[in-house]
Amino acid sequence: MVTHKTHTIPFFILPILFIVSSNNLISQTIEKVHLTTDKNLYAPEDTVWFKAYTFGRDNVLSDESISLKVVVSDTEGNKLKDTSWPILQGMAEGYFVAPKDEGKYIIAAISGQMIGSSPDMAFIRNFFVRSELVDDVQLSAFLRSDLQHISDSLVVDVYSRINPTSPATDYRFSYELWAGEKQLDNGNKRTNEAGEFRLRLTDIPSNLSSYRLIIKSNEGNQG
Repeated sequence: MVTHKTHTIPFFILPILFIVSSNNLISQTIEKVHLTTDKNLYAPEDTVWFKAYTFGRDNVLSDESISLKVVVSDTEGNKLKDTSWPILQGMAEGYFVAPKDEGKYIIAAISGQMIGSSPDMAFIRNFFVRSELVDDVQLSAFLRSDLQHISDSLVVDVYSRINPTSPATDYRFSYELWAGEKQLDNGNKRTNEAGEFRLRLTDIPSNLSSYRLIIKSNEGNQG
């Protein structure tokens, strides 16, 4: 007689653990946008011209996106304009009409590849609308250093004003410092929301007897 023994093999259902790396959750190429306007200060319902550039993670112009989204809002977050513009070879350009009311306004720009990204990734730029003509803005400068005791620095306060009581905010200007026929320094700056900027020029040779500081508006020059 043959005896057959039955062996029972225990069977366990083991849970399957899937581990997904956070690095694999990135579903799109994140780009960066930089946008410039032709001016910072506009008359009501003036035309705002802009240029934009999209960059990849390698900081090179990116051709991943085909459109640029440009949103204009007021300081309370109310959306005033929402437009899209084609991107060609990493660049886009366009225009919109400035609001008719005075105040500060905000431009937010993102590329197609940035849609769904954190709002912090959007490029933000401010511009201002004033009822007075932009060409009426006056730049003035006042020396704060004692000319008799200049060692190696020069301090100048620059003011941008539409009129004596109204500042031209965020106003761009350039400066050049000359000693005779030799240019010692130059640069581009902008005033703050009070229409003021303190210009500090350093490393000035102490053996020069006279200086000439030229300050001029950069408004109307894109950049």
